[in-house]
Order: sequence, then C-alpha cells, then structure tokens
Amino acid sequence: MTAVPSDSKSGLRREGRYLIAALVVLLFALLAATLAFASSLLRLNVRAGSARMAAEQASVLAERTTGRARDEGLERLRREQSIARIEVVSPGKSATASGELPGESEVVSHEIRGTLVVLYYEPLVLFGGREGTLTVAALVGLMVIAGLLILIVYLPKFLRPVDQMLAHAQEINERGDVDDDARYLVQTFRSAVERVQRQASEIEHLREAASSQTPDLGEIMRTVERNFQSGLIAIDATGEVLSVNDAGRQILRLPSDVSPSRITDFGESEFTEAVLRSFESKVGVNRIEVALSSSDVIVGCTTVPLFDESHYLGMLVLFVDVTAARGMELRLRDMESLVALGQMSAGIAHEFRNSLFAILGYLKLARQTDGNDPTPRIRAAEEEAKRLAGVVDALLRFTRPLEVRAHPVSIDALTRDVIARFSEECQDVHFSFLTAEGVIVEGDADLLERAIENILRNAVDAVREQHPTGGGRVEAEVTASPAPAIVIRDNGIGLDPDKAATLMLPFQSGKPHGIGLGLPLARKIVLQHGGTIRIVGQPGEGAEVRIEFPMGGSGGT
Repeated sequence: MTAVPSDSKSGLRREGRYLIAALVVLLFALLAATLAFASSLLRLNVRAGSARMAAEQASVLAERTTGRARDEGLERLRREQSIARIEVVSPGKSATASGELPGESEVVSHEIRGTLVVLYYEPLVLFGGREGTLTVAALVGLMVIAGLLILIVYLPKFLRPVDQMLAHAQEINERGDVDDDARYLVQTFRSAVERVQRQASEIEHLREAASSQTPDLGEIMRTVERNFQSGLIAIDATGEVLSVNDAGRQILRLPSDVSPSRITDFGESEFTEAVLRSFESKVGVNRIEVALSSSDVIVGCTTVPLFDESHYLGMLVLFVDVTAARGMELRLRDMESLVALGQMSAGIAHEFRNSLFAILGYLKLARQTDGNDPTPRIRAAEEEAKRLAGVVDALLRFTRPLEVRAHPVSIDALTRDVIARFSEECQDVHFSFLTAEGVIVEGDADLLERAIENILRNAVDAVREQHPTGGGRVEAEVTASPAPAIVIRDNGIGLDPDKAATLMLPFQSGKPHGIGLGLPLARKIVLQHGGTIRIVGQPGEGAEVRIEFPMGGSGGT
C-alpha cells in the first residue's frame, strides 16, 4: 500500500479551497451582474414608455397651440418628464424646441401623425442606459465562461482520485447492491481499516511469540563453544564477558580458575586494545594480527558485532594463534634471501674467476717472452684487471643506498626523451612510443631516467641478438589508468619464464660481456619509488617489462 505524501494531501485540500472560493466569488459576481442587468432593462423599459407618452403630448401641443402657449406647454412637459430637450418638427410649420442640448444624452425619437418629436434624456447612471445594459450582458457572459473553465480545469482533479478509489475499492471489496458511490467507498474504507487492524494485531502476537522463543546470547555461546576449535569470546551489549572457550583460554594463557568479566581483564596488550576499540565503535575488524603482552604469541583476530534489527546485542571475538605460521614465513623469507645471496655470490664468483683466469693467462704468456715484446700481454692483463675493478665499482654502486629526491615528474615526457636519444644512437632498431599526456608521479627524475635507460639497453641488446641484420622493434607505452605505468616491449630473443625472477638479481646477465646489474638497479630504483616491476616473455618471442607506480605518491629514500 503506497502512502500519499503529505505535500499531495495539502495540495489537494488547497486546490479544493481555491475552487470553492472561486465559485463563491463568481456566484456573487454573477448575481450582482444579473440584478444590475435586470435593473437596467427595467429602467430602459420605463423610460421607453414615458418617452412615447411625452412624444404624443408634445405632438398635440404642436398641433393645437402656437406661440407662447406652445413654448410654455413644452417647457412644462420637459420638466415633468425629466427631459433635457424636446424638439418638434411639424409639416408646414417651423421647428420648435425647448431646453438646452446636453453634452451627453440618450436620444429617443417618435413620429406621431406626421410630426417628428425628438427627446433628449440625461444618461442613466449605474448601468442604466443601453451601453450599460450591453456592458452588464457582456460581463455576465464572461462570468459564465470563467465558471465553465474553472469547472473544466479543476473538476477532473477531484473526480480522478474518486475514480481511482472506486477502482481500488473493487479490488478490496465487492460492490454488491450498493448504487451510491460515496456509501460504497465509506464501506470499503471501514472494512480495509478493520483488516489492517486485525493484521497489525496478528503481527504483534507473532513478534511477541518470536521474542519469547529466541534464546539469549549466553545460551548460544555455550552451544557454539563446545564445537569451536579456534579461540572464541562472547561479550554482551554492556561489555561483560559471557564466556571464553577452552581453545581461547589456551591461546590467551588463562588459568582454569580465572574467569574474566570485562574486556580489560585480559590485561594490557594489543589484543585487548583491538577488541575494546572494536566493541566501543561497534565496527568489526577482519583478520588483524596483534601481540599478547604475556608472551611472544601473535594472534590473528576477527570481531563480529551482533545486532537484532536496531538493537546492539554484543560481540563475538574469534582468534587463532599464528605464531608458528609467522615463524615459518620468517624462515622461508630467510631461505629465499639466502638463495638470492647464493645466486648473486655465484655470479660474482663467475665474473671474478673469468677475469682472474684471463689476468693469470696473460701474465704467464708475458713470462714466456720467446724474444717477443711482453708489453701487449701485460696491457691485456691490465685491461682485464680494470674490467674487474669496474665490476667491483658497479657492485659498490649497486649496494650503496639510493637517495630519492622526490618531486612531480612527468613520466611520459621523461620516457619520450629517453626514446628519442636511443633512436638517434641505435639506427638499426625501430622505436615507437605511445602515451597518455600529463602522467605525473612523485619521484626522482634522474633515477627514473637511469632505470628506463637500463631497461631499454637490455631491450636493444635482445633485438640485435635476435635480428642481427635489422628488423628489431622496441615499443614503449605510458598509461595513466588504472595506475601510472611504463611498459617496454621488444621482439628480441625473449626469456625463459622460469628464469624471469633471476634476471632481477645482480650478476645474472646472459650476455657475453654483461655484468648483470642493469635490471637489478632498475628494480631497486622502482622499489625505492614505491612501485613494482615485472618482466614476462617467451623464448624467441620477445619480452615485456612493466613498471607500475602507486596512485598519488611514491616511496621514500
């Protein structure tokens, strides 16, 4: 059942009052105009009759009298009949007149036995004349038209709701033998009200029955805790601890003879603070990890506020001991670090071993001069030693902490500049660039430029190895959505997906003369900016490096 807005109700009553007021005003105006019209017609009829009699008397005076007697008779007649001027024109005689001609007058003329008598009357006031009568008649017609328009405009507004009510009433109650619409609507309304009252009473009875059959929170918890393997605490709406199951006591290190009654009885700890904060705010938390003060135990905690409609019933606290799992994660992380360190050490040992073997070989040949100049061999050994020193310097630079001087950087403009520089230097490789304008991140422009250069240099080496006679392509793209990103693709030699992660480790280069610090340095720079870097590809099908930056900021130093 749709409720009618109060504005609609007040608007309908207001329009009804306006309609009644307009009809009443129109009725009074129409009544006044009708009275005025009748009065005007009556006065016109009276004047017309008196004018006929006055014209006959004036005609008789003109026929039977002459001179002074005729003038006095016409003057007396004019005053008795309230005539402003009388003019008499008889055949064969001169015209005779009595009275002054008024500025405005109503003229009545009669021809009696050949004599023309013209009578001039003062205009009647208050719709007394012919013009007044026509004006009153026009006003009456306009009022009738206005009344019809009012009825045409407003009557449907009142009849339409009645029709709708009758239609709905037929859905609720059969009409039967009732012919009067008003009586039928009243009967239907009464039956609907009685039905609603009966339904409301039934709903109230059902609600009372449901309330009486609903078990309390403590009973529910005693049932649940017997079958729950994780820690479980039940707290009612007042903050009283109803129960703690056995698993929870074991995790919290609670003695069997201790029964906490309030949340603060669990002692000062991150766990107690988290539960108390969630209880007071009536907002649940999901899988947060907090520490217990009594030991090094780490607890994974979830709180569930309980509501019955709008009533706060209390809270359930579910928690598990994740100390062992976190210790295993730490050991796994340490093992991963050791594996990475071992791979990096193997790379360093490989570089040093190759360089040392070369230096020793050159020095051995230099001792066996056989009459030849040993200078070239010594110089070669010196160059290899310099290369080894360069590797050491590169390693030191890589391990040195980076200082990020963050400021707004347009990575689309930065990437465009680096691509342009590589296009001039590498004429045998085709470069393309696609970008969204104005992609800004917070970062260090010099460091980001070095990272992009290292990735592009690896891409150029890969396409030259795959396409030695030309045809290599390197594509760069900068996007702004869903997060700022730089994507660099090539059609080079590709990579083994299983070895993609090792390419980000130092000294893992697959190039004959590479050191293996380009991609690791790029990864370090991206991580220092709070971003991520990922490399994917297939052997012989090229590779793709994707750098993503956080939305609205970057990392620190």
